[in-house]
Amino acid sequence: TTRDLRERITALGLAQRVVLHGELDAAALQDMYQHADVFVLPSYHEGYGMALAEALACGLPVVSTTGGAIADTVPANAGVLVPPGDSAALRMALERVLDDPQWRDALAAGARRARACQHGWPVAVGRFAAALEILERDALPAPAPAPAR
Repeated sequence: TTRDLRERITALGLAQRVVLHGELDAAALQDMYQHADVFVLPSYHEGYGMALAEALACGLPVVSTTGGAIADTVPANAGVLVPPGDSAALRMALERVLDDPQWRDALAAGARRARACQHGWPVAVGRFAAALEILERDALPAPAPAPAR
C-alpha cells in the first residue's frame, strides 16, 4: 500500500529525497516529464507501457526492465533495459545514465527520434483490431461444408 511504501521510504532515510506524487492531471504530468532528467520504470511486466511511450515522447532517456513488451516500446538507442528484479543492474544503469551526461544526451536524442516513429491512437487501435481479427480467425473452426443435396 501507499502507507507501507511511505513507511519504508522513511525507514530508509529517504523521505527528503523521494516524493510520492500520486495521481496527476495531464498538465501536472507533462510538467513532471519536462523537469525530469531520466525516466525510470522498474516494472516486472508491462503489456504496452503507456508511461514509457509518454516519457519517450517527452525526449527522456529511459531506464527500465525487459519485462513484457518494454523492449518493444523502448529502442536500444533511447534507454537502458535490465532484467526484471535485478536491483543491482538497475542501480548501475541509473548511475551510468546520471553520471555520464554525454551518454544521457545521446539517449535523449534517441528518445526524440523514437517519438517521431510513434503512432497516434487511430493507428494503435487499427493495429489492435487487426490483431484481434487474426486471433478470431485462427481460433474459430472452419465452417462445415454444406450438406450435399
